[in-house]
Amino acid sequence: IPMYGIFENVNTLSELGQMPQWTAEKPLRIATGFNY
Repeated sequence: IPMYGIFENVNTLSELGQMPQWTAEKPLRIATGFNY
C-alpha cells in the first residue's frame, strides 16, 4: 500500500476497503494494483 496521498492514513487492508473513495467506478482491485 503506498504511503502517500489518500493512502497516507491507511494502515490495514480492512481500512482500505472501508474508504469511501471505492465506488463502482473505482473498485478496490484497481487500487491494489499499485502493489504490483
